[in-house]
Amino acid sequence: MDQREIETKLKKIINEEVETKEINPRTSFEEMGFDSLRLISLVHGAEETFGIDISDDDAESLATYGDTVRYICERLKITYTKAYNQENTENPRATSPLTPIQDHILPGMH
Repeated sequence: MDQREIETKLKKIINEEVETKEINPRTSFEEMGFDSLRLISLVHGAEETFGIDISDDDAESLATYGDTVRYICERLKITYTKAYNQENTENPRATSPLTPIQDHILPGMH
C-alpha cells in the first residue's frame, strides 16, 4: 500500500459518511459536515480499512483530511509526501523538497 492508495480509500470512507465534492489536505472534517457521531464512524472505518488502532487522543487531533492521511502513513510506516495531496498534483516538481542547487546538481534524480 502506498500514500495514493491510502488517500483513495480514505476519500471513499469520507464519502460514505458525508456528501462532499472537494476534499483537499486542508479541508477540516467540520467543513465537510462531520458531526461527532460521523467522526466516530470515520475513525472506525479507517481502523478497519487500514488495520490500525486509533486512540481517542489521536482521533481528536485529526482535524483535517491531510492530518489523517499523514497519521495513517506514519502508523503504516509509509513515506508521507506532501506532493501527492497538494492542490497542484499535475507538477510534482512544484513541491520538490530539493533546493534549486540540489535540483541543478541532481537533475531527474527525485
